Amino acid sequence: MVVTDKINLPDEPRLLSGPVAVAAAFATLGLVACGGGHGAQEALLKSEPASQQPDLLPRTAAASTSGARRKASAARTPTATEVFDWAQLQFPSIFSSQEANIAVEGLTYRFYPGTGHYLGVLDGNVVVLGPLTDN
Repeated sequence: MVVTDKINLPDEPRLLSGPVAVAAAFATLGLVACGGGHGAQEALLKSEPASQQPDLLPRTAAASTSGARRKASAARTPTATEVFDWAQLQFPSIFSSQEANIAVEGLTYRFYPGTGHYLGVLDGNVVVLGPLTDN
């Protein structure tokens, strides 16, 4: 069976006019004004522990029999100094100066007087206190 109906398309697109054009303009402006809110800034202020989810990683027979798994499990944990130096490179507006490490009862930290932030490592956890976290 062959369908021979033709669709009549205009040669030139029609522009909206009158109340329909005004309604479409306000709807577009309303959607644009919604934007993304303050999501990015709020996300920076949230304090949540990092989690590992190894079950989300792909599993292959080759990976389980090769040395890749052994090599991955042998990765070392960075030192507090390495974490602090990395943070200073990644976030220079927050950790703006090179400060000395201070160690107290298992906590190693640096205080950044220019911004009023503390950056510390305690039991493998990284802690940030100061204006960024309202602490």
